[in-house]
Amino acid sequence: MIAALAMALLAVSDPLPFAPPIDQPLRYRQTEHRIGPDGSTLAFTLSEEVGYARDGPSYIMTIRALTADAQAQAPAAAVFLAAMRPFLGIPVKLRLSAAGDPGDLIDAAATWTQVVAALQAAADALPPDDPPAHRATIERIAHGLAALALPAREAMMKAPAVALLGLAVPDIGVGESVPLAEPVETPSGPALPSTGTIRRDPDRDGARHYSRDLVTSPAAAARLAAGLRAGAAKADAPMQAQIAQQADMIEHLRIHETGQIALSASSGLLLAATKRTTRADAAAPGGERAVSDQELLLIPGP
Repeated sequence: MIAALAMALLAVSDPLPFAPPIDQPLRYRQTEHRIGPDGSTLAFTLSEEVGYARDGPSYIMTIRALTADAQAQAPAAAVFLAAMRPFLGIPVKLRLSAAGDPGDLIDAAATWTQVVAALQAAADALPPDDPPAHRATIERIAHGLAALALPAREAMMKAPAVALLGLAVPDIGVGESVPLAEPVETPSGPALPSTGTIRRDPDRDGARHYSRDLVTSPAAAARLAAGLRAGAAKADAPMQAQIAQQADMIEHLRIHETGQIALSASSGLLLAATKRTTRADAAAPGGERAVSDQELLLIPGP
């Protein structure tokens, strides 16, 4: 029945073109405001440059992180900046089909080598009197990156590009909605599977607009918590305690994610995307407590 509905909607929709500007770099800005349990807000900002070049009938997309900034307490800011520093200035190139579908990374191994080298250089450049916690953060990130399997490395490098391609937007008519299922981020780190809908809103300002609404399931949270506890047996005692605490948090986690997406009707490129994440909390007004607000925005050129 769902398949039949999807086919019916496709029949009355009008597919978006994919016509990116060639050799004209675009700039995007990502911002996130995380809301702590005490109501405090941590702000993080990342700017990126994106370019498209022809590759026969297809394209090569190049994305480069330019700047990263954090307005947060020292530990949180250090974690964010340490995690982003290796990626700043390093171009990631991705082949796209003529329709904008992502393909293989170009020079993936060499790009990853640059990332790891940049992180090591950041660790080596720390002054002797740098706080131990800061050094430990960089070392922990370095260890985590070095341990990533090839598929995870490539997924990490592709993620910023994929976020700009509107891949989660189905080809549906105005006023229609279809089921949507995808992982959502959690405050504790691991993503959880979710289900919900995406709806196409009325077009305006030369753009197509969509609304998303997703909720995680208690069963998925329980399975993830059980997996964490099972894997904790291989860790040392202090790490086991941390994993147990994380599992307890995840087991009772219920995430609600809402957001809007705007795509250019003429080029198919992402113009803006917002995402609001809340978690179930019986003590909060309406039974939900805000976790974060995110925005990804195309910055108009001169």
